[in-house]
Amino acid sequence: MNFILKPLPPSQEIETETVLRKASVANRYLGELKGISTTIPNQLILINNLFFHPYTKIEFIMRDLNVSRITATKYLDALTEDGLLKKGKISRSNYYVNIALYNILTK
Repeated sequence: MNFILKPLPPSQEIETETVLRKASVANRYLGELKGISTTIPNQLILINNLFFHPYTKIEFIMRDLNVSRITATKYLDALTEDGLLKKGKISRSNYYVNIALYNILTK
């Protein structure tokens, strides 16, 4: 059995202008988030949480940062006030949408 490898690099362009534009937006947003989150302990865990999914909930922050409900709510509400997250409510639960990531994924 013979295998033939395709030549590298690929002949077609992999990165498109749209992908690069979205990466630039994500990088800018991440910089803003890092600047705002400097007052929050475990800021890298928080940033990873916010970029893993386009939304988060208080319970996710409580679990991942090992903080109380009040502290998790304070962190998320501060990021909402700064315009980085959008707060919503379904039934009795609040959720917080990462606006920049949502826009990147839906456009």
